Amino acid sequence: MSLASDLLTIPALPSIEQNCKDRPTLIIVDSHIGCGAPHKQDTGGARGEPLGEEQVRFAKRNYGWPEDKKFYVPDGVYDHFRKGIGKRGKQLRDAWFARIAEYRKQYPEQAEEIYRMQHRQLHEGWDHDLSEFPANAKGLATRESSANALNAFAKNIP
Repeated sequence: MSLASDLLTIPALPSIEQNCKDRPTLIIVDSHIGCGAPHKQDTGGARGEPLGEEQVRFAKRNYGWPEDKKFYVPDGVYDHFRKGIGKRGKQLRDAWFARIAEYRKQYPEQAEEIYRMQHRQLHEGWDHDLSEFPANAKGLATRESSANALNAFAKNIP
């Protein structure tokens, strides 16, 4: 495939890959960093620094977008997103919640652990057994104090 901006070819890529049964498929897609910015495209400057207002204006002009808009989403993008990724994401999310509800019926304790992990909630007493490190002229290596803390956490966090 020649370019990542070839919107007619990209949808065909999965069928190309799926129809090749006798060997692995490698699909190479070329792209241009800073695409549309005439003095920065394909340069290190497009990777490591902001394009700058002039180059952004040129890029917008190349795309046929309004140059005066600071943040612009062309018409149809939100609807396209909702119908594609948004719809599939909702279906997958709903399926996940149905599956975890079934799991919770069979394994309530394990399901509670998953819930806690997902919501970054720690058990009561997670910080028991933590060492104190009083000031010490000689000091304690960071890796040693970290190991002590991790070992204490391991006792109290499943």
